[in-house]
Amino acid sequence: MRDKTTVIIGGGVTGLFTAYFLVKKGVEVTVIDDGTIPGLHSCSSGNAGMIVPSHFLPLANPDTLKEGLRGSFTPGSAFGIHWSVNSDLLRWLAGYLRNSFSRVIPAKTETLAALHLESRDLFQLVQSADIPDLSLDLTGLVMVSSTRKSFDREKRSADQSIRLGIPAEVWSPDTFRSLNAHIDARLTGAVFYPLDGKVDPVTMLLSLVNWLKANGVTIIENCPVTGWKTDDHQIIAAKSDDREFIADDFLICAGDRSGLITKLLGCEIPLQPGKGISFDSPNSGPILSHPTLLQDHHVAITPYEKYTRFAGDFLLGNRNNRVTQERLTRIRQSTHQVFPGLTVNQPFAETSWSGFRPVSPDGMPIIGRSKKWSNLLTGTGHAMMGISLGPVSGSILSDLVMGIPVKPDYERFLAPSRFGNSF
Repeated sequence: MRDKTTVIIGGGVTGLFTAYFLVKKGVEVTVIDDGTIPGLHSCSSGNAGMIVPSHFLPLANPDTLKEGLRGSFTPGSAFGIHWSVNSDLLRWLAGYLRNSFSRVIPAKTETLAALHLESRDLFQLVQSADIPDLSLDLTGLVMVSSTRKSFDREKRSADQSIRLGIPAEVWSPDTFRSLNAHIDARLTGAVFYPLDGKVDPVTMLLSLVNWLKANGVTIIENCPVTGWKTDDHQIIAAKSDDREFIADDFLICAGDRSGLITKLLGCEIPLQPGKGISFDSPNSGPILSHPTLLQDHHVAITPYEKYTRFAGDFLLGNRNNRVTQERLTRIRQSTHQVFPGLTVNQPFAETSWSGFRPVSPDGMPIIGRSKKWSNLLTGTGHAMMGISLGPVSGSILSDLVMGIPVKPDYERFLAPSRFGNSF
């Protein structure tokens, strides 16, 4: 008999891992999603599938700000801002600018590193204890540099990573080639992160769904939230047309749509969409030894047994999910500049993926309770780290539902209240 009930809005990686940890704590859980699980345009299914303790630096930092501004005025750039006369975007950009020069970036960096390492441990715990078919592979990731400037920057990041307790190895071109002997590789150098890894996103999501259903979780697809039933400062039910979902607690884990859903309650989460694209190419020749990031081209390459996923683009503020042939061709051509012999089938827009990453103005996830509604929580704002931080986000949210205090730095840098009392 489970006395506590929770409704989770969003069936992506954060929502499903939250459901998992709540079930382990004895909570009755219902997950509702406005699409299918895994969703066609869900970032949880179309992403590069990388687990990245190496991504310890918050997105709001001076170097990323400069690169984003430069890319915004470069036609065809893979990284930049989609400018528009939009008050939400302008407010977000003002917050991002402030946070990019914040004095607490070093403390945020330590917190993000700790989150990644804890999440990595939780991935292994979930796989060993309950879900052996998560498709978890923690054998490392390589960041490849094509220029000396990029390689020098990556070596500095490697030094910082080691200081944070995340191992890193600087590789010469020959070291990389020794592990990829059948691939022509044209690079200046690389950095290897042995604690990084990958999952197959769709396999992981389906294995989570199967376990949750087998353990009593109700999962309802194609069920958009259209309103709320409230009493004073408490939510009574989430509404979807003529249906009502009553619970003790409500958790919004709907990625970039989280802010749109909370507006129905008169509160806001400061998010902007970061558009990304990806496509899969069947393996018909040699494949890379590890997941690989082409740092100078903003391309992610994740090899799996039967196919390789190629992902790219980070276009902030763009809610147009159309995939252009030009952008797909850029990813393919960028890959061939570094790996001329790697087989990459010609991608087509109609069979490719696009989606919107939820990006906060300080580059940190948004995880915590609402100040306006006593039984409302959210877990969003993970940008390009949703897969990597899914388990730890779910664990934190499950603790908050149960009244278990979280670590002080997690509360300081993740709670929605850091943006004021708008949520």
